[in-house]
Amino acid sequence: MMSISARGAGTAKSYYTHLQSDAHRAGGEAEREDYYSREGDGEWFGSGAESLGLVGAVSAQDFHSLADGFHPQTQEALAQNSGAKDRVALYDCTFSAPKSVSNVWAVGDEETRQAVEKAHAEAVKETLLEMQERFISTRRGAGGADHEKVGMVAALWQHGTSRELDEDLHTHSTIMNVAPRSDGSFGSIDGRDLYAHQKILGAAYRVHLDQKLRQAGFATERDGESFRIKAVPQSLEKASSTRREQILEAMAERGTAGAKAAQAAALDTRPAKDHDVDIESLRERWRERAAEHAFDVEKARGAGESIPAEERRASIELVQEIVTQNRAVFSAKDLEYAALVAAQGMGRGREDAADLYRDTLAECVTLKALDGGVRYSTPELVQKERDTLAAAQAGRLKDAWSLSPEQVAQARAKVEDAAGHKLSHEQAKALEGMTQERGQIKVLVGDAGTGKSTTMSAVRQAYEDAGYTVLGVAPQGKQAADLGASAGIEDAKTIHRLLAEVERGQTRLDERTVIVADEMGKTDSRLMHDLVQAAEAGGAKIIMLGDHKQMQPVGPGAMFRHLADVERGVGHVRLEEIHRQRAAGDRQAVRAMSRGESAAAMLHYIDQGQVAVEKNHRAAVNEIAQRWVHAAAEVGAEKTLALASTNQRVNDINAAIRADLKKNGELQNGVVFESVRELGIDPETKQMRTTTERTEFAPGDRVLFAGTNDYKADLRRGDLGTVVGVDERGVAVRLDRDESVKLIDPEKQDLRHGYAITADRSQGATVERVVGYATSDSMHREMAYVMGSRAKDGTEWVTTEAQTKKIEDKIPPTEKMLSLADDLAARGEAPALTDEQRGSFSGVRDHLDQYSHREIGREGGPQKDAADERLEQFRDVVEAMSVSRQKESTLDYQVHGIDQVHGIDGKAMDHAPEPEPANDRERSDTHERDEARPHERAADGWDEKAINAGAEIEARREDKAAERAAVECLKDYQAAADLHRQGRYLDRQADREPDRERAADLKDAARAAHAQAEGIRQHTDMKRDGLPDEYRQAVKDAEKEARREEKEAVKQEDRASKHYQRAAEHAAKANDWRESLPSQAMNAAEAKLERWMAERAAGAAKDGMADARAARRDGIEDVRQATRDRAQERQAAREADRERGREHEQERSRER
Repeated sequence: MMSISARGAGTAKSYYTHLQSDAHRAGGEAEREDYYSREGDGEWFGSGAESLGLVGAVSAQDFHSLADGFHPQTQEALAQNSGAKDRVALYDCTFSAPKSVSNVWAVGDEETRQAVEKAHAEAVKETLLEMQERFISTRRGAGGADHEKVGMVAALWQHGTSRELDEDLHTHSTIMNVAPRSDGSFGSIDGRDLYAHQKILGAAYRVHLDQKLRQAGFATERDGESFRIKAVPQSLEKASSTRREQILEAMAERGTAGAKAAQAAALDTRPAKDHDVDIESLRERWRERAAEHAFDVEKARGAGESIPAEERRASIELVQEIVTQNRAVFSAKDLEYAALVAAQGMGRGREDAADLYRDTLAECVTLKALDGGVRYSTPELVQKERDTLAAAQAGRLKDAWSLSPEQVAQARAKVEDAAGHKLSHEQAKALEGMTQERGQIKVLVGDAGTGKSTTMSAVRQAYEDAGYTVLGVAPQGKQAADLGASAGIEDAKTIHRLLAEVERGQTRLDERTVIVADEMGKTDSRLMHDLVQAAEAGGAKIIMLGDHKQMQPVGPGAMFRHLADVERGVGHVRLEEIHRQRAAGDRQAVRAMSRGESAAAMLHYIDQGQVAVEKNHRAAVNEIAQRWVHAAAEVGAEKTLALASTNQRVNDINAAIRADLKKNGELQNGVVFESVRELGIDPETKQMRTTTERTEFAPGDRVLFAGTNDYKADLRRGDLGTVVGVDERGVAVRLDRDESVKLIDPEKQDLRHGYAITADRSQGATVERVVGYATSDSMHREMAYVMGSRAKDGTEWVTTEAQTKKIEDKIPPTEKMLSLADDLAARGEAPALTDEQRGSFSGVRDHLDQYSHREIGREGGPQKDAADERLEQFRDVVEAMSVSRQKESTLDYQVHGIDQVHGIDGKAMDHAPEPEPANDRERSDTHERDEARPHERAADGWDEKAINAGAEIEARREDKAAERAAVECLKDYQAAADLHRQGRYLDRQADREPDRERAADLKDAARAAHAQAEGIRQHTDMKRDGLPDEYRQAVKDAEKEARREEKEAVKQEDRASKHYQRAAEHAAKANDWRESLPSQAMNAAEAKLERWMAERAAGAAKDGMADARAARRDGIEDVRQATRDRAQERQAAREADRERGREHEQERSRER
């Protein structure tokens, strides 16, 4: 791997001096284990170093001069801020060998160590040359708009131990923040390119190292996103890399990479390095540990052949699988990284990996990106997402599953009697929409805690009473089990399991089957496609439940919001009345979280005394443990959850809670197991990657079953329970969901402590109390929403003081921040950013805070109101909670030549589509915001500022809902027109059909089409009449024009039909031998004329129908213009009010 951290001048120099003194203390070979060590220990590298005359060993004087920004020989200032203590002095790029490589280096003989060191050193330098060629640049020109490639000045130190004194072969490549330009001047490095391509550089290093090790005779294999030496036992890697495994796990859990993610998992618990151990003692310790794990280093060198070129086809498929493992849309950079990952463990070099990247890119589909650039996807995903959408649209008018109002009412009564309470108004409406309205795929979008499962219980009852088979599925086993329990669906299962049963013929899907699919917002595009295709093939109906505003799918793509879109999908019915939270203020906080309004939500929790701020990670973990123990004592352990963003933080919290319980005498010592831990599926081998660790379980422990679903034992991944017994045979666990007791062997199945779980695992859960760990480095809008919406009786939050302050100086500013700063400079409202500021997140943020008249992350002027003061210490966390991480789909982009085939409007692809309501009784549910009513906020005591701002928000929401309802009316009118046209076609076919029975069938079909069309029109008329005036009139005008065009078109169709009939009669006479030749000739001419007149009339009819469609499309544009006009009117009114206010204030000032 490769990590990057920026260091200030003072820090770099003091670090160097400190480690130099350590070098003298350690003595001997251990001197090489110091960081920027004593004179002569490092090595200069790079064309920039050569141009400065720096070759060979690194001296302290030269290093210090460059850290301060001065020429090492002449002491000439090389930067605008030379000598400043707060300047970024260097970027420390650390290349670390895979742990198995360090293991071989640590215990091998001198020849082996030299071979590994040589491979590592060459791999580092070749990667640095690529870094210099591609990513080392400086900015010039107005606003720093121009990039110029520059030489690199780097100092390299090779080390062999970690801070825990484990074997850890790595090289610190300190890239000095001064670089010579081609004209002889110097500039600061633009660090953003380094950070942006950190993963690629790290993977390039591993590709170089893998090839060189194979050339030296070491057999390697791919290992996740890295590689390993085959002969090294995985248990030895684990034993010698505890800290590294923790950091990698945390990074994998949050789906990120780089310095920010790694440091967030490591900084709070980072130990100091012990230098009082000599190298021979360390080697002896390493050899003893290797012997304990039966590692024979001599076996490490074996066949290291490269993969033959004929296997390139499989490699391309592997690259595609790697790059789409968690995304449907990717950049060229993502693809390059995937190619580098695929090349590892095969002995392929960097050039071969580049060829693999180009070959794979040639097979990708190019997408039109929102930012004007391009993105890519695979043909498989582009096709599957569009096939899913097409299948959904094709079943929109099917009504084989429509129940009568009487059937639905009877089912509702049964469910309400059993539950002891009535369904809410919107739950009842949702029940009707799911069971009575047409459509093979129905979508129910429900906010967290709105009673989706209660509604589905009534849906299940209605269909079962009508003789249908109801199946329940969800992406994960625990979610499926919860659906089965809450909705009364027997044998609910994962989607994967259902599809496997269908394929094996164990389960049959047909028109008497209804599939209730829960948590579809977490279902990726591949799985969604397979489920929809299976239902379509068998003729089954799918009722999809979900909320795209919660946690996103693990796999590629997110189709749910597209299927819920009324224009491009099938529309949706909506639930938004929250039933889970008891207190009105808590309900409002959850609504605010769902909209990304984290500041408003956190103000509520702060005012309720439900937020604690601790000094560091350890203190925060202890506070969470104390709050959990207190809550559990009040409501019960099984009704209390602690939530965090990563597995590592969850582990820390679980350990702290157990320690408190033991201290209180509530938990005794138990039995320690060598427990298995699943790490995920390897894309190449398709096998589950696992590791082992020692875990103690005792009676009373809260536990989480995290293993693979075991249907025979009725264990679902994600099950929570309480330990009721433990011995050498295993752990007896009473499951929360049904109170059954299961015997689980932790040495074979993944069983973990379950006092705390990740936010992702908690989705769908309902408990009494929650304690959430709010951290800005991995928190986002969807996670905050899930964490804040689990508890009935209150959520508490714990965070740390300025949690991101430790890393913000080590990360680059965003493009948006830089763009704003450059705009201010161009307008003369602020000085231009210095090169030093451009490389620092905090530097640019402080600059904008000073000159933009608003603080970043906060609207308004520089004065802080009371709310700002209360939120100040949470600013980083609040900002993180507001940022959405909605997954992209290829349907968010335009694919030239493909979308036209699938009937997708290219204009609609210019922006990310938003889910829209299926009818006018539903509220809008957008991808960005779904604002609460201001009067509700006022009722719950929310700030007056929020009430005032909510007025415009509410108006926009109502306009958008009306607009979408109006658009749906016009589309329904068009659907009715199409059905009428189909009926007329069937009528004409019946008139020409000589078979009376067949003609009667055609007439019946025609009548059914006309009746269905009239039903749609009557229903749409009622919906139209309920619209606001502007929208109702726009729909009426458009429909009036469309029907006028259709009336004329129908006349032309009739004329065409008559002309075709006459043409046929004349043609028959022209071919009748009994007619005279003049008569035959005359009839032939008449037939030709009649055909010409028929074609002319048919063409006019076709044009008329097209004009009718155009009239409705114009009506849609008129509807949207009405929304814009209303917004402009409100804006003008607000401007007028503000102008009157200013005039009034000026008048008062004059009076004073």
